[in-house]
Amino acid sequence: MILEFLVIFLIIIVWLKELFPLFKENKKLGIFCLVFSVMHILLFYSMTLLAESEYMRVLIMAILIVPTLIYFILSCTYRRYNLKMKLFPSMILSMMSMFCLFIIFTLGFGSTNSADDAKIKADMDQIRSDAEVYKITNNAYALNIISIKGQCDISDSFLYVEGDANKACESIQKGKNRGELIININNLKEGDAKYCIQKELHSGFFCIDSTGYAGNKDGCDSVNYSCEKD
Repeated sequence: MILEFLVIFLIIIVWLKELFPLFKENKKLGIFCLVFSVMHILLFYSMTLLAESEYMRVLIMAILIVPTLIYFILSCTYRRYNLKMKLFPSMILSMMSMFCLFIIFTLGFGSTNSADDAKIKADMDQIRSDAEVYKITNNAYALNIISIKGQCDISDSFLYVEGDANKACESIQKGKNRGELIININNLKEGDAKYCIQKELHSGFFCIDSTGYAGNKDGCDSVNYSCEKD
């Protein structure tokens, strides 16, 4: 964060240097440039917050600080810019910031979606483990046939309320991914006991079943109780 603040400080110094003289010459134009400059700084800071890696933060800073430095050098070299020339760099930098923000939002949402999908897979793996523990104790996955969508509180099954599997299921539903959740469990015992649970991810599906399968198949139904399609 120290590097980000240093970059912001540099940008503030550059624009204050230009805006004070501009305010004296034309207050309306000075305010206009100030708005663009503040937008530039805020967008820059928001991008650094969205970046999930040090590499991405450095890339953002490089994209935004280079034009500022170029303008600073040009400003020091050419002291006799007219007012329109003073306005132009501020607008260019602001538009560049918005363009960069669009890129980072795209990358940020992509990485966020991947992390969300990974969390869902981990929760479903927890459900799969808890289902086997429940079967060992009760000789079945559920006392009644279950075929529902989008609900986790299922009594007399391994998804009973307050159980670890139920909590993992609730975690899946409370995430950013609002994709469909399908749960099918039969009420048979021992080797005939079966279940499958399928969740729609940001990218495809993830399914677990009583055979131990955990993968991207999407065939979970109330006939075979398996992730395999008929």
